[in-house]
Amino acid sequence: TVGEVSPDQALEQIRTLAMTSLPPTAADEAMALLDQYLQYKQEALAVQATALDPSRQNDPTYRLEMLEKAFTDLKQVRQGVFSPEAHQAFFGLEEAYGEYTLATLSVAARTDLSAEAKTALVAWHRDQLPSQLQQTERHLLASNEQNRRRMATIEAAESPESAGQKLMAQGMSPEAAASVTDYLQERATFDARYQHYEAALEQLRDSGLTETDVAAQQAQLLKQHFPDQKQQTWARLKMLGSN
Repeated sequence: TVGEVSPDQALEQIRTLAMTSLPPTAADEAMALLDQYLQYKQEALAVQATALDPSRQNDPTYRLEMLEKAFTDLKQVRQGVFSPEAHQAFFGLEEAYGEYTLATLSVAARTDLSAEAKTALVAWHRDQLPSQLQQTERHLLASNEQNRRRMATIEAAESPESAGQKLMAQGMSPEAAASVTDYLQERATFDARYQHYEAALEQLRDSGLTETDVAAQQAQLLKQHFPDQKQQTWARLKMLGSN
């Protein structure tokens, strides 16, 4: 509720909730924990405000070193403020995944390892994660691999219809495959219209009209070639990209 009410009002609402919902001893513990959390947030802001060296901020090794330092400093702040039980309850999974992420970045940055060795090391670090994080990470990896295969299928397909058929052969539901086919057909129609629009726009620019008249005629051309509002937006974005 901070932003809707003042911080003091938000804290008073928490205090009231604790006092009316918990036994007295537990309410006192909750409020002590809240005080610790507020102290932690102040100290964490100071850690996170550490500026990078402008002369080294584009150096991948330096950026990784700073990430590792920030992670270690933040962990030390948490350990200094909270009891071991509270520290683990609030941040245990987050820190476990942070250590895994830093380890994978460090492995990826090494030049003395083959691709196979890097894969093996990352897998080893993944196996050190808590079980629930292992399950989530493996699901994410499987999902990313599935998406990669599907993107490759779409790019290699001879037609939107062929892409849909091949995606269904890989296990995609008929409804999802049909939506991909429809989208690819829509993009193909757009690409064909855009080629005609681009040619007409080039002729307009070579016509000798003033910039004001060209801009007015261009707006008419856009509506003429793309009656659908969504495809007009696509055309504008494509023009921005080409510029």
